[in-house]
Amino acid sequence: MNNVIPAKGGFASGGKIFFVLASVVLLAAACSKKPMPVQAPALGNQNTAGQRSATVTPSSVSASTSTLPSASAPKPVTLEVYASADGKFKLNYTSDFEEFIGAGYKTAKGINSAACNTPTGVPVACFVLNDPSLSATNFSSAAVSVYELPNKDIGQCAQFSPDEIGNGHGTQTVTINGTPFITAVTNDAGMSQYSETHFARTYYGSTCFQIDEVLRWANAQVFSPARPEFEQAAVWQRLDAIRGNFHLASIPTPAPKIYLK
Repeated sequence: MNNVIPAKGGFASGGKIFFVLASVVLLAAACSKKPMPVQAPALGNQNTAGQRSATVTPSSVSASTSTLPSASAPKPVTLEVYASADGKFKLNYTSDFEEFIGAGYKTAKGINSAACNTPTGVPVACFVLNDPSLSATNFSSAAVSVYELPNKDIGQCAQFSPDEIGNGHGTQTVTINGTPFITAVTNDAGMSQYSETHFARTYYGSTCFQIDEVLRWANAQVFSPARPEFEQAAVWQRLDAIRGNFHLASIPTPAPKIYLK
């Protein structure tokens, strides 16, 4: 039987080949193996008890880091003071009313200054409500006007014409800052337009003073589409506030008198 003797160095060469092949197999296996997923940390802070104290969400971040400009705040309403040029009276009004002196309302633009135009004549001063929030309603205009009627004596000052006392309202007496006034109310309507006027008169220093509060509005159904109706009581409250701040320049002694039948 012949013995086969391996060639010199044959085992060493075979060992090297085996080692290389094994290394290639292990490397291929490592490359084909999928990586283990890494779990992302939860958003939010952890309190000392180990509970999540807050969770950060996209909405909360955008709310706190938004750089969009905020809506501008409405202009604050301030208190204004008007004093007549002749020094006979003054009154306070709020800045959401626009002031017109004498016939200045006739050339004014921007608001319904025609609200100053009443049968009484040209006012000493007129204050017109300028409220953009009412423009989408059936509101037309609102104004307070003050007149001096030197052609009326104390008796005539208290005499209202039939046109000035409408719908059976009659007359009443009110006191404004210590001064007695006689008041009347009248209404008018036509062509889907309506108005209501509150008159107040007093006599002082040979002058008959008259304060007119006038509110005008339209039939809400004449608009297309129909408009919502504004709250009349709220507007009257604003007009009454101006009338309630009328002051004679100096209260004489005795107090001003108004002729009553």
